[in-house]
Amino acid sequence: MINAVFFDFGGTLDTDGIHWSERFWDIYQEFGLNIIKKDYEYAYVESEKRIGGDNYKIKSFFDVLYLQISCQFDVLKEQGVFQNIDKDLLDKMVKSCYEDVRKTMNSSKHILELLSSKYTLGIISNFYGNLKQVCKEFGIDSYITLFIDSKIVGLKKPDPAIYKLAVNSLHSNPEDLVMIGDSYDRDISPAKSVGMKTIWLKGRSWKEYSGDYSDADYIINSLAQLKNIDLLN
Repeated sequence: MINAVFFDFGGTLDTDGIHWSERFWDIYQEFGLNIIKKDYEYAYVESEKRIGGDNYKIKSFFDVLYLQISCQFDVLKEQGVFQNIDKDLLDKMVKSCYEDVRKTMNSSKHILELLSSKYTLGIISNFYGNLKQVCKEFGIDSYITLFIDSKIVGLKKPDPAIYKLAVNSLHSNPEDLVMIGDSYDRDISPAKSVGMKTIWLKGRSWKEYSGDYSDADYIINSLAQLKNIDLLN
């Protein structure tokens, strides 16, 4: 008997299955930045390491996007890919990203509203300490009972301990909980390892998962397909 449903945030609720490495690359193409994808991917990975430190105070999701892209630009400049950072271009790229997320979040909000009438909802995310504030920013906080922000709890996916925390926080049996996320390695496999049911949002990622998918109880390509899953009906 399912009584609670958990979501990942980044790549799931905010982009409906598009990994942020690919979403940012789309933006680079949209604004005509003629760079090699390998150079961009290095900048993406390196910038994520820097943002994960304690030196940044991030509030809104707009701040998150601005910091991510500006850090990428910094790395590209250090690597000699960019000569200078165009602040006007940076602003336009961030605004385009944010508007796209806002539209996607409106669709995700509808899904959360439907599910909240039947289940306790939670979010488990590798985030920056502002997960609850960002959910409020997009008007979904009222549907969420449990916010598990890696920065706050001191645990990070794919560590199964962060999923055990979710189970223990609700004083529930793991088999009565569902985890939904776009990352097979970070969301699906570790959640399954603690006994949770799993729904993999298989969208666009920068690398194709090569496993057998056995840890996924269901596979969907869009959150809208949750309406058709027997597990939730």
